Amino acid sequence: MSGEFDLSVSGVYALAGALFVVVGNYTHSSLGFAVAILIAIIIGSANWAVTIKTGIPSFIATLGMMMITRGGLLAATGGESIAYRGDEVLPVILSKIINYGIRPSHFWFILLTLIFSFILFRTPYGNRVFATGGDRETARARGIKTDKVKLINFILCSVLAAFSGCIAISRFRFANVAFGTGYELEAIAAAVIGGTFMFGGYGTIVGAALGAFIVGMIRIGLVLAGAPGYFYKLFVGIILIIAAYINNRIRKLWL
Repeated sequence: MSGEFDLSVSGVYALAGALFVVVGNYTHSSLGFAVAILIAIIIGSANWAVTIKTGIPSFIATLGMMMITRGGLLAATGGESIAYRGDEVLPVILSKIINYGIRPSHFWFILLTLIFSFILFRTPYGNRVFATGGDRETARARGIKTDKVKLINFILCSVLAAFSGCIAISRFRFANVAFGTGYELEAIAAAVIGGTFMFGGYGTIVGAALGAFIVGMIRIGLVLAGAPGYFYKLFVGIILIIAAYINNRIRKLWL
């Protein structure tokens, strides 16, 4: 919505999960979660610095960061999985089944959707996000610190990716460099399917959440139907192209 992409989310997802496991195993505490979030803040800030200060498109800058995080994690682990043997308090809070297959992560998803929807539509910051993505120079002329808006959003993007990685590790009980592979494109697909303009300026948090829900439904539905795994990407690709076309038509009418 603020006019940038972040392809590093899948790398942050995997790296955060690995840090959560390694630090948790070493300290037998929830310190791994704090370390994962801290590293995510640093990565988000680095993405912003490379994109804004050098003028490199965020698509390229964050793609590079994704390769750096995955490559570094692969070098550190040798591609081997790491089992979680740390503190059990945080995993219970993040992902332990409550009842009927319901997990705390479901409530985290709903809570974060509601919080960021409120921020986007009920606070001055939300207006600044739309203004920054819609017309950066006009927003600057009106006194909006567009670089600061993008810094906050890059950091939020990385922190939430790290949070998701920690939730996944809490559920599966091990970390692997392959975790989250391809999620960066699924995130973009979910946003576009949910009605977010690819060049910024328009979108909703609920729409993106529904887009993610649709992507997940396609994956699960195909598995339950017994379809081959590659059908999933085929269906998501078709839906993405259709959504992007509709997105572009609406944008032209909007403008």
